[in-house]
Amino acid sequence: MWNQAVIYRRRRRTFAVSVALLVLIIVIIVSTSGGGSPPSSAVSSTTTLIQPSAAPLTYNAATVLPAAIRESAAAAYPGDTSFSLIGGTDSAVEPLAATAGIATVNTSGGTLVGSLPVSLYAEAAVTLGDHEYIFGGNDGSAAQPYIYEYFVAGKGEVTQIGQLPQADYGLAAAVIGHTVYLVGGYTGASAIATIESWKGPGHLVETAGELPEGLQFPAVAAVDGELVIAGGLTASGVPSKKVFVFDPANKQTRLLTQLPIGLYAASAATLGKLAYFIGGMQTPKTPVSTIYSIDPSSKIVGDAGSLPDPRAETAAVTVGTTIYLAGGWNGSAVLGQVGALTASPAKAKAG
Repeated sequence: MWNQAVIYRRRRRTFAVSVALLVLIIVIIVSTSGGGSPPSSAVSSTTTLIQPSAAPLTYNAATVLPAAIRESAAAAYPGDTSFSLIGGTDSAVEPLAATAGIATVNTSGGTLVGSLPVSLYAEAAVTLGDHEYIFGGNDGSAAQPYIYEYFVAGKGEVTQIGQLPQADYGLAAAVIGHTVYLVGGYTGASAIATIESWKGPGHLVETAGELPEGLQFPAVAAVDGELVIAGGLTASGVPSKKVFVFDPANKQTRLLTQLPIGLYAASAATLGKLAYFIGGMQTPKTPVSTIYSIDPSSKIVGDAGSLPDPRAETAAVTVGTTIYLAGGWNGSAVLGQVGALTASPAKAKAG
């Protein structure tokens, strides 16, 4: 009997020690993991909270265009004080016709300097070297697969020099180094889920990466050698809240954060280390006036000010330290204004 009692007590002590060790291990795991927070690659629901922006933008009217226009594309040369405004449509309803004009725009106004071989809207345009290039678009009846080259000094000389892998409009474009990246779009039948790269005349358009889902009318800006991709209309017709980053070095696309609301047909531009996403549509009939800044390094979505009125399908381009916005649609009318967004001076600290 005595031996059995000893054995029983020893078993109880062993069990108690095991439980204490288990509790200690759990406490250590929880304390070192930050309370069970998700891994750094995960995006929690709290990322939609708006933080104070590092660089709020101030809007000022700059000039007016020769005509009201929406769904055009803009491109500028480094060091220039003007930019090119290419194509677009003047329709106040769902675009059924497109324009073929190319205008040079500065603070004195816009001057028509040339024309495209075909009318286009919802195309993309960038500057690469000493030329501007135009990708895809819709001619008013169907998506187009062409690449055009435009030499500004030629005063409107436009030449078809290549072709996309498929017809595409509602795509976005940005340049990193000597490479153009084309993101998403719409074939006329389905949303596109690829990121294409193009290194200029003489090169083929190649697939550089993939989006997690097809996106038409996404907004894209290049920051520190990566693409920041925000919003877009998904294949199911839902405006996306998601913000992705594409790294050309490893050809990987990762989820960075989320916008407070789903948006598509927003404008995008870069100032310094921040990407700005301007206006856009929350629904097909509801443009917004919000301006969000996104810092890829901190994943902070900033409240960067607002436009004087809601607008979407506005051409945006960075010229020096200013983001210019040309045309657009306010929900009922096509716009003919050019606005300038500049970073507000930092407020002095009291003391």
